[in-house]
Amino acid sequence: MSTHGFMKMNNDFQSLVTSLSHVTSVSEELECLRKLRSRLVTQDLGRTLSESHGSRDDLELDQEWLAMASSINFDDDNPFPEKSMATLLPDFQQLHAFTCYCFMRRYGWSEVSTSPNDAQISPSLSCWMSTTSDVDKHKSHINDILNDFLKWYLHQKMDPALLKSLHEVILKASNKPVVRNQTVIHTMQWLKLNGASLNEEMFILVKKVLLLSTTDIWSAIRNGCVSRLGHIIEHFTMKQVESFFDDLVKICQGCEIGWQAKEGAVMGITTIVKRFQWIGFLPTDSASNHTSVISPRTSYYLKFGSHDLQKMPEFITSRMHSVIYPLLADPQLSIREHATKSFSSYLSRCEFRVALEAFRDLIGQLCQGMQSSHDNPDGDVQLPHLAVLNPDFKFMDAYAAEGLLGVCLFLVKHIPPGFLLPNWPLYFSTFCLYLMHPASTVRQATSSIFKYLVAKDSNNPTILKLVLQGLSSDWKVNNQLLVQPINIHHTSLSDQSLPKSDSNENETGPSPRQSRTCPKGRRHSITKLATSPKSEIIVLLPLCAVRKVEDLPDTWEYREGRLFAYELILKFLTKNHLMYTFGSQPGGLVSQSKPLTSASSISDEMPSRYAHDTLVF
Repeated sequence: MSTHGFMKMNNDFQSLVTSLSHVTSVSEELECLRKLRSRLVTQDLGRTLSESHGSRDDLELDQEWLAMASSINFDDDNPFPEKSMATLLPDFQQLHAFTCYCFMRRYGWSEVSTSPNDAQISPSLSCWMSTTSDVDKHKSHINDILNDFLKWYLHQKMDPALLKSLHEVILKASNKPVVRNQTVIHTMQWLKLNGASLNEEMFILVKKVLLLSTTDIWSAIRNGCVSRLGHIIEHFTMKQVESFFDDLVKICQGCEIGWQAKEGAVMGITTIVKRFQWIGFLPTDSASNHTSVISPRTSYYLKFGSHDLQKMPEFITSRMHSVIYPLLADPQLSIREHATKSFSSYLSRCEFRVALEAFRDLIGQLCQGMQSSHDNPDGDVQLPHLAVLNPDFKFMDAYAAEGLLGVCLFLVKHIPPGFLLPNWPLYFSTFCLYLMHPASTVRQATSSIFKYLVAKDSNNPTILKLVLQGLSSDWKVNNQLLVQPINIHHTSLSDQSLPKSDSNENETGPSPRQSRTCPKGRRHSITKLATSPKSEIIVLLPLCAVRKVEDLPDTWEYREGRLFAYELILKFLTKNHLMYTFGSQPGGLVSQSKPLTSASSISDEMPSRYAHDTLVF
């Protein structure tokens, strides 16, 4: 095509884009879109062949067609492979108007309104809802043309003007979540395809789009952005990763920032951490092709995109604890869950020494304000779970306890038993303390830790004996109840309908159900233990006198927590025994089957909820 013809086509395309904002009916809009698409369809090949048809024979025409076809970059997904948006729309205002129109019109059918922002996109928006019959008639044709335009967008080269336009469309669609979501997905896909050509100027714009989408108020947009984030950041340099990480940290530590933004930020941090992958060995022939900071003798190394690292970068290791620990105590459940995943992902990519230190630090956080059983040289010690006997003792906030225990659960799965046994009294007592926490969710979370302590090495009974013995050592059994004749009416509906909770202050005596099972009446709550006359005189006990403490086993939280743990442990042991004996095939004996020796092979099922029952065993 000649220069004059090329300029004429560009002017025609720009004129049609301008006229698109002045249409007054849907049929007129469709006609304008068809003209736009016709300007983008490649016609050079057909025109050239038709002009030479009179002077060439069929063989020469076939050879010419094959030669020209081989020189054209045909792309099955690109409807207009020979056209570039940067050349057709060099003016940013026109580019932005066309971009905004395409996304708003294609995905905004269910969100059309008459707000002033919509009127700035196209005056015809005010009549889209008033001409329902025309919209229904032409909607499918309009969508087909717009789909071609949006596919065309995906095949554009990395361009600051286009990225800025997409960023402004996301901002302008603040009250249109569907449009905003589709624009984010389209932008993330475009960045993934063009990530290799990212430069410093483009990085600033890319970071703006990523931060805006990651912290969106709509969860579908946050999740969609984070799920596609890894393929984009792997093209970043370490300096760019640090810049993006610092911005996410600022969001997590912001006081006036909404929980949606914090959730998205911690999800972004998790994605960054997960992109660091352990590689078994570094091939000597490819070592020179990467940005490597490790020695040739290194057997294992972390890989992030094209970067080879010996360990996690300093900008991550120096800030993870200060960022994640406050989020573990956040009132929002999703933030606590994502913070646990983030910290667990980080620890799995660190040296074992770091993970072991983190576990001890977590135990210290759980025992904060309590005397350690290893700090008193005289032997008069107070194990963490005995701290509840102190009159001024207060349990840790349930949210904070759940978060810390979630990370402990991950570490318990991966730390070998030999590293737990030296400080076993401290660890076991700490978990027992939270096994009788007033919050049922904390008790259930702690019971999972006891299950994985047993499941870590089912071939070694040492841990199993320690756990089962410790859980049942102070359990009081009502021998008088055990020798009573079985009452067939004990579980009748009339008995089950009786109140079970000890929180009813109007009760003046034990219920008929409890008079048969617990002669002393309802059991005390752990929250009232510190005010009972017995516990006021018990503050510090020798280690050998722990069994003389009679208050703790009498509380219903104490018993319920241990039942939670026993249920999970016995389910695991039963399943492990059946798998070892009969194998995984139903009805068949498989002698080669192995027991469930790996903690990761066990489902994380929670025990049945006893939260609303008062246990009277």
